[in-house]
Amino acid sequence: RQQPPTTSSGMSESPSVAPLVGDIGSITQSMLDRWGLFSLLDAELLNRVAFAFVYGANGNEAVLVTGDDCVYCIGNGTAGPGIISEAHLNVPGGLSVQLDALCGCRVVELASGSGPHLLALTDSGDLYTWGSNSHCQLGNGNTNQLLQPTLSSLLKVCSIACGASHSLALTQDGEVYAWGCNNCGQVGSGTTVNQPSPRRLAGPLTNRRIRRVGACQSASFAVSVAGEVFSWGCNKHGQLGIGGASGANQNVPVRLTSLERRFIDSLACGQSHVLALTDEGELWAWGANSFGQLGRLDCRSNGDSSSGGGGGGGCGGGSSGGSNNNGNNAFTPIRVLQQRGRFIDIGAIHYSHTSAGVTETGLVLAWGLCRGQPVSAPIVTRFLSVNDVFACMSHPPVTCKRLDFKPNYTVSIAQSIQLAFNDSATSDVTFQVDGKLIHAHKSILRIRCDHFRTMFNENWNQTQSAGVIAIRDFSYPVYWAFLEFLYTDNVNLSPEEAISLLDLANCYCEAPLKAHCERLIKNSITIDNAMMLYLAAVKFSASELQKFCFEFAIHHLTRVVSTEAFDELDEATLRSFLRQAAAAGAFKY
Repeated sequence: RQQPPTTSSGMSESPSVAPLVGDIGSITQSMLDRWGLFSLLDAELLNRVAFAFVYGANGNEAVLVTGDDCVYCIGNGTAGPGIISEAHLNVPGGLSVQLDALCGCRVVELASGSGPHLLALTDSGDLYTWGSNSHCQLGNGNTNQLLQPTLSSLLKVCSIACGASHSLALTQDGEVYAWGCNNCGQVGSGTTVNQPSPRRLAGPLTNRRIRRVGACQSASFAVSVAGEVFSWGCNKHGQLGIGGASGANQNVPVRLTSLERRFIDSLACGQSHVLALTDEGELWAWGANSFGQLGRLDCRSNGDSSSGGGGGGGCGGGSSGGSNNNGNNAFTPIRVLQQRGRFIDIGAIHYSHTSAGVTETGLVLAWGLCRGQPVSAPIVTRFLSVNDVFACMSHPPVTCKRLDFKPNYTVSIAQSIQLAFNDSATSDVTFQVDGKLIHAHKSILRIRCDHFRTMFNENWNQTQSAGVIAIRDFSYPVYWAFLEFLYTDNVNLSPEEAISLLDLANCYCEAPLKAHCERLIKNSITIDNAMMLYLAAVKFSASELQKFCFEFAIHHLTRVVSTEAFDELDEATLRSFLRQAAAAGAFKY
């Protein structure tokens, strides 16, 4: 077979650790085997599951949501089968229990605490709670546990998070509500009294629209639409990231001023440490570092670290695995450094001291407490996602985010088609690009692409079809990537060449390929290329990419207007950009 395109250095364009073709965003049987808990279930139920959420002090409990909108739980904890009638056990899946209250509700997100207590969010914004309630973490006004998922009074919720014994909810209006254990101020009410029902946070969050919430065991976090980070609660190990030598707890939200020049896109919260990902792919970390979970050997706390434990007394669940090595903790954010490209995804969970990240090239990195061993700098793994890291390296083995999967027990048709790409023995059409040949199959191309369906119609010249089709408008790597996409649904191309592939997708009216290119380009945006990518998005009518590039440029406007790419904008595009920037409030005077 013809070899895939290479870079000028001779390196393959494919990442060192590439995802299985056709399994992006899903879990295969080999990946499923990493979660031993699922071995308790029969194939009939597993084939129906759309996504799962694994939780618990031992990673031995889970909630499963099926494609036909049924919800099951497995395990033997407070929120598992042990609390539900034995009559429910006679359902598909053997040891699974159907949660009748959630069936048909279209559950889209789950979160759990250490009790455990659980929150379930539906696509209509309804919130259900159940499980342990000794600290009012269910928000039902008392400390009585709930044996079944029960509808909360809080409406229009769009995101949820749990600490050890407290809960957070973000509404569609951008407001944050908190309830439950408050011994370290993690509810943000200004006191340390437990909060029995959802309470809206005010103070610095007033008139600020929040878009993400997160929680360590006894600390809480919010990220605004402007990319600001706010924190409150336990600060024994510096997990609030606000600096200072005392590590004093905060019972109201405080803004992290050290990150004010950066736009934070997402957070991942460990037991007592936090990871923050910027829109430029930078990864920052702060808090406990007793197991290397900050990914740095040289971190230093902001002040006299010897007193870093002050104010942390009485924080249930706020410890760092028995270690009080605050001299190695970071009380303000530090940059996680690695030489393998920008980060595009991160993972952490309040149950453990493990950290994980994915680079733009598809490499999955792990650090922190991995299989009981402290790893103080990111290491490259053979995994395919951050959840894989937590399945195999974290204790307990729990999901750090929703686990989407579709079991696949046999070699699929998609995998067979993938193997047929560029196979000269079976191909019936050949493309010549830049003097190189790419072998394909007319039937597959016609099925997958309207352009080829029209080209290879019944009036197609038989003598021409037996020859070689010359392609002159696109380069060999770009056309290879296009044909490979038709066989695999994957785009394996450098971000720079993705712009040319976007041009091809636009010419051939290939909407799915266009979406892949846009995602690839988004993950490669920088200050220097933001306006070049914006111009490409305008040229190729990629509205979502155009909006993304515009918002990125607005967040970094002072630096973006000083780049060569900005100077090279044509007059019409420049005027349009400036009008949009003015409408967005970029110019205050």
